[in-house]
Amino acid sequence: MNNKEKTIEKLTKAILLILQAAAFLTVWQKKYNVYLAKAYLFKGNALILLIFISILYLCYKSLGAFNSRVNNVYNLLVSHAVSNTVTDALMYIMFIFIFRKPTSIKKIIFIFVLNVAVSLVWIFLSKLVYKKTCRGRNCLLFYSTDDPEYIKDKFEQRKDQFIVKNAVSVQDIESFDKNELKNYDSVIIAYMPSDYRNEILKMCFEVGVEVIISPKVSDVLVRGARELNIIDQPLYVLSDSAMSIGEGIIKRIFDIAFSAFGLIVASPVMLLTALAIKIEDGGPVFYKQNRCTIGGREFKIIKFRSMIVNAEKNNKAQLASKNDSRITKVGAFIRATRIDELPQLINIIKGDMSVVGPRPERKELIDDYSKYVEAFPYRMKVKAGLTGYAQLFGKYNSNPYNKLLFDLMYVQKFSILLDFELILLTLKIVFIKESTEGVDEEFEAFIENFKRTNGLKENEFTEKEG
Repeated sequence: MNNKEKTIEKLTKAILLILQAAAFLTVWQKKYNVYLAKAYLFKGNALILLIFISILYLCYKSLGAFNSRVNNVYNLLVSHAVSNTVTDALMYIMFIFIFRKPTSIKKIIFIFVLNVAVSLVWIFLSKLVYKKTCRGRNCLLFYSTDDPEYIKDKFEQRKDQFIVKNAVSVQDIESFDKNELKNYDSVIIAYMPSDYRNEILKMCFEVGVEVIISPKVSDVLVRGARELNIIDQPLYVLSDSAMSIGEGIIKRIFDIAFSAFGLIVASPVMLLTALAIKIEDGGPVFYKQNRCTIGGREFKIIKFRSMIVNAEKNNKAQLASKNDSRITKVGAFIRATRIDELPQLINIIKGDMSVVGPRPERKELIDDYSKYVEAFPYRMKVKAGLTGYAQLFGKYNSNPYNKLLFDLMYVQKFSILLDFELILLTLKIVFIKESTEGVDEEFEAFIENFKRTNGLKENEFTEKEG
């Protein structure tokens, strides 16, 4: 992102928050403050406004509502809708404590309508501003064993962000003139051996061009390291786990409270789902399967059955494919809306899973993926989760290496605040269709590429673990 884009982003973000604050403060002053036993003066009003803005900012930031340049209109609409709903609901709960009784629901609905109106105007205007002032970055792609056209097509799915003008193989690096980098806004470095990547990075740094890197396992692990300056040499310290004992206790308490509350609130939906499954084909309501959690320990995961009975012949692991004929009509709906995952709240209470963490995989799939990605078991450094980085930022059909990278990002960045942000983001993802797609050509292409490169030496463009 260049300086112009950064300035536009800051301005649009500030304008959005100011407009939302003005809308909220107007309603608070006219509809709420005047009915208090003792009306709030400046400090009281400022505190109420600060609480509202803080909650709204956290929701917007977590759900990507500020990212007008990056996210499409539908994504922004969902982000703002969920953010405004959560913020206004929490403010309504706070008003109950302030007034010591439930207040009129019409007032908070009026605030919500104003918030939505501001959001709609902001989304339209910010998109218009970015369209008029910004363009996709002209990029140069460096690649190794991967198909450059495949990578190019992947990036150009977002031509508003990336325009891949040229591609260079690492085999041609020695003859490459680094001055050519000045003709591009960004350089994309695909997965490749460290020696080649380091050489390209140094060239880009010297010329001063932006670099977009496909990370390796080692890159993600080092992100969680801390600096240590006790001798005349820079050092990084990488601990075994990013979660302290205290954080683990707080996380467990939160897991139990969240799951118990979730089961109570979702019980009507779960009952209707159970009836619908039973009525459709008369088969069992629940589907239980062995999965692996922290340390590779196996447990029985519980889900609503979304496929036909005996969908996996000989009990052999078989991932759902796109338009899979084994998925029932009810199953298609509950998979798309994530309702099939609700029984896992029981697994969380039992201690097999956490609310947030890497998705639990079957042992045979872990063993299979580990043939190509030796570091894949690193995902089990923490307890498996109902939602997490890979589920939110990847897809069902994301390849094993990308799933590993996403999950390691969570392991290395863990915090209680991050868990809250990911739970908020989960509310949004329910409405994003692509995250529930089945396995397709992308997954198969990854496996074939690893088979093709597995066993080659470093200077032949491959690394097993990155």
